[in-house]
Formats: sequence, C-alpha cells, structure tokens
Amino acid sequence: MTDQEWQKLGVFAYLDSGAPPTGTSGDYTTLVLLHGYGRPADIFGRLLPLANGGVSSRIVLINRRGYPGSDPFTDEELAALSPTVQDASEGSKSAAHFMKERARELYDFLGRLIKSGGLSDNSVIIGGFSIGSSWMTALLAHAASFGAEDFNLAQYIRRVVLLDPPSVATGYPFPEGAYYPLTDPSFTPEERPKHFGRWVSGYFAHGEVPWALSFRDPLDAPSPTNERMSAGELARTIYAPGGASGSADSLIASAGQKYGVFDELRRATVFRPQESAWGDVELRYIWCDRSAWPVPWGFRSFRVEVEEARGSGQYVRKHSVVRVRGANHYPHWEAPAETLRLLLSDEASDVDLRDVIAANTSVASQ
Repeated sequence: MTDQEWQKLGVFAYLDSGAPPTGTSGDYTTLVLLHGYGRPADIFGRLLPLANGGVSSRIVLINRRGYPGSDPFTDEELAALSPTVQDASEGSKSAAHFMKERARELYDFLGRLIKSGGLSDNSVIIGGFSIGSSWMTALLAHAASFGAEDFNLAQYIRRVVLLDPPSVATGYPFPEGAYYPLTDPSFTPEERPKHFGRWVSGYFAHGEVPWALSFRDPLDAPSPTNERMSAGELARTIYAPGGASGSADSLIASAGQKYGVFDELRRATVFRPQESAWGDVELRYIWCDRSAWPVPWGFRSFRVEVEEARGSGQYVRKHSVVRVRGANHYPHWEAPAETLRLLLSDEASDVDLRDVIAANTSVASQ
C-alpha cells in the first residue's frame, strides 16, 4: 500500500510521504493525521500515494502511543485513568492531567517536525480522526500554556480538523435508546470486537431530525468497509491490542466520559476565548452522514450548542463545518482522493460522495 518506512520522533512513530519533489517549504501543505480507536495510522495508507499526485502536499501519519512503534504508556500513566479510582474529583483531575500531557506530546512533535522541515507559516493542517479528535480539542485547549518565547507554533497551523468525531470524543452524552456493540451483553468479550468492526464500518440511513437515528443495523448496500477488505488489509489496519478491553484507548474513552474530561476539552476549545494566537486558529468539523449514530448525534449536539451560545451572545471559536454526504466512518479508505482534497481544501463546502462511493464499493465487491 505504501513504500514509506516508519520513522520515530519523540514518543511517536509515523509515516511520512516526504515533501513534494519539486516543492519548497513555501508552496506545499503538510497534513498531519492521528488515527482512531483500535486502527493504527495504516488506515490512512491509501492517502500516502496521492500526496504528490496533483496536489502539492506532504502527509504525516502518526501512530498514537500504545500503537506499533510508538512508546507504550507506563503503568503509572495508565493508573491516572484507573476505574478503581473512587473519588470523582480526584479521578477528574488526574484524567484531565493525562489528556493535557497527550496534548503536550503532540505539541512537541509538531514543533520538532516544523523546525526540522523548515516549514512555512500557515502551512500545517493537523487532524484527529474519530476518538483521535479528543487529541485535537486537548491541543487547542492547552497549547497556549506550552508556548516557548522563541517559537510560536500557532503561526504555522492553518487549521485543526475534527474528522468524523463520535459523540464520545467530544463529550456529549448518549441519547436514549443508544446501542453500542462493545457493551452488548448478547456477545461474548471475544465476539464484541468483530461485531464492533462491522458496525462502525457500516453505512447507516439516518433521518434529518436529531432524534431520527439508526442505532443498530447498517445497510446491506454499501456493505460495511471491513467486509470488503482483504485479510491482509484487515491485518494492517486493525491493531487488536489497541482496542481491547483494558487497553489505553479503552481506559481513555471511559475516563473521558466518566469524568467529563472530553466535555470540558470541547467547551474550552469552542466556547472560551483565548488571548493567545491559538484563539485565532480555525477549527474545522467534518462529519460523514452515513457513519454509525455517534457521529451524526455528536454533530447535531454540537450544532444545537453553538446556536444556543450564539443566541445568548456567548463567545464561539471561529470554525467551519463540512458534511460529507453518503460517506461512512472511513471516507479516507472508501474515497481517498476525494477525502484528501477535502482535508486540504481551504473552502469549507459540503461534499457529496454518494456516486463515488457507490462506484468504488461496487468494484471492490466484484
């Protein structure tokens, strides 16, 4: 899928398409992406060959900690997220500090990447996919506190992207009647990951009103992404230990919800003014309307919150919203060329991928 070799910078392993052959630091965009739950950076692998194919860009794909090549979490670090913590106040404080440390690691990585590559101002787009979106809100909430006098990281960041964030990553509570395969008692613990994979990679027919959500069963056509992937592709793009019960990601997701950390990060990012340059960095919210219910539910909750804040005269960060029609949770796999253009585009316009995905999934099924 890609000829790039894994590299290491700080605590992160990453794949790097490299700068365009004919480019200089001033005439290309660097796109940095963090993956989601249980699927390492290889899930973005179809983007890498496109980096220099008609778009002047460099693509950097990070494996978060706890995934192959990157530093594992220590027992001491994970203890901050332990479900055995009884005191809610102490648990909230330690989980919030944990996410601040993750923001610091990402901040340091970006700084070193920018300095080593001699990148230009306003040339970097950083995005987090799925649960990785919580790393983005953590970065925006805390980056101003990391600043060094001799280096202003914010001036290099064109925007921060939340790519198809589920409601858990942005801290919104589940709606009534919500279904989640990883907690389905009818499946054994060993069966749940497979059922979750089918569900999260499926296509759903949701209604347009906030409560009209299809919770459980994906459509038959297009079929779930996982069902059309080869054994080799599944092996490359799924890291079972990363999503297993008791894994770092499972503890992060649980603590982020339980202690309201993801909710607080969203509020700090979107609704609290920042006097530093980070307050001027655009936030882009990209959501796919055929993803499993946590994505449309998260967006609808976000939209209502923003409208209410503006109606009451409350501060709202500069942001843009892009709806990807017809796409499930993996547009970067199902329609990589179109998704790369979407991520790089400065124009925040809705995109319709229904025909593209219908054609691509039909060919893949043959």
